[in-house]
Amino acid sequence: MRSQLLLIACLVCAASRAEAEVYLRVIAQKAPVRSGPSGNYREIYVAERGQVLQVLERGTRDYWFKVELEDGTSGWILGDVVF
Repeated sequence: MRSQLLLIACLVCAASRAEAEVYLRVIAQKAPVRSGPSGNYREIYVAERGQVLQVLERGTRDYWFKVELEDGTSGWILGDVVF
């Protein structure tokens, strides 16, 4: 039983390390970050050209990315304004 738990723990650690962190760089002068994956959501932040944001997930519709902001909060940015 103990060896099975050790094996499971090793597999979980290996799986978590396999996920690489993904970052985007803002290429527009100013890029609105919204509270949801659509232009209809409230603007919560404005990213500036050259700013790098970590991707948390990709939207299921259109071309939106959920990103982590510098203060630790998250928002959605349109893929057309990042690279």
